[in-house]
Amino acid sequence: MMMPTPNVYLDQSRDYHADLAPELKSTEVRLIYVTYRVPEQDEDGSLAYGYGRSASMGFGTVVVDFGKDIGWEQHVEASRVQQRLERVWLVLVEVEEIVRGPRVP
Repeated sequence: MMMPTPNVYLDQSRDYHADLAPELKSTEVRLIYVTYRVPEQDEDGSLAYGYGRSASMGFGTVVVDFGKDIGWEQHVEASRVQQRLERVWLVLVEVEEIVRGPRVP
């Protein structure tokens, strides 16, 4: 679930999204991650990470949808209010481990 709105975004006189290029106005964001968690497979056979620690580090990218079943405008609205009327759910769309380092002794 999306975290509570930071106080800086509650100032309605400022529009932090006004100068954002149209192609970046999406609820999906690609992030880079580093983890020492054990790689596993979820029910669909896709890459996932469990609670166990690995003896090596994994580096990769993940696509997160910051607003399941909502569009950009609804996401911006939800990002600018103190209390949301509905919860905004985050969804992992894609996880890709690019490289795994050597085992640490």
